[in-house]
Amino acid sequence: MIIASKKDIAGMNIAEILEAKGVKVHYIEESQILAENLPKSEYYVFASRHKSESGETCLTVHTTGNFSDEASHGGNPKELAYCNPFMMRSALKILKEKNITNVPVVMEATHHGPTNLKSPVIFIEVGSKEKDWENKEYCGFVAETIVELINSKITENESYIYFGGSHYNEEATRLMVKNYAIGHICPKYACDFADEEIIKQMIEKTKNSSCAIIDWKLKSEEKNRIVGILDKLNFPWIKKQSIKD
Repeated sequence: MIIASKKDIAGMNIAEILEAKGVKVHYIEESQILAENLPKSEYYVFASRHKSESGETCLTVHTTGNFSDEASHGGNPKELAYCNPFMMRSALKILKEKNITNVPVVMEATHHGPTNLKSPVIFIEVGSKEKDWENKEYCGFVAETIVELINSKITENESYIYFGGSHYNEEATRLMVKNYAIGHICPKYACDFADEEIIKQMIEKTKNSSCAIIDWKLKSEEKNRIVGILDKLNFPWIKKQSIKD
């Protein structure tokens, strides 16, 4: 299911292009981050705007969830959505191919709602200010990505969860372009909230997750605690710095 909010300029622009290409779009009245009651679907692809304080123009891909008790941007506290890392990898790679500008294409860390849907959630976004949301070229890149994504045969093998890095996770982006399928990303600023419950959700709600990637630049107490939980759960992990180019 492809979803667009009537309150979202970019989402509506993307939806217009999608419908012109014969793609059915499910419209909602509320903001996407509050869309907790949707018809059953194999997956949920949200065509969306992205907003940031910096206002930097970018195109982003991510799944959803709240690592902490704070849930002011939709979803439930300490709840992660289901995600399909193979769809996200494909979306990121397709979006990079479609983007013929110098605008960055990047994986974002897991954030905001919705969180309670029972199928994988993926946001594909145009950011980060009104001028960008109204840009038909940028919205076209996202629309073309969605069309190719939903018509592609996506290869599924092993996948990863990720700890560390910034919200705009350049290292995870680089790894996904190299063909690593990464699902939930817990950025450095949220690692304090990565307790056993959250890590279990990261594993269980990332399709085919088989290993964790840990950025060894994390503080010693953070990475030691995360490693301890992963070892307790008998879940393999590797250092990001050990991955060879």
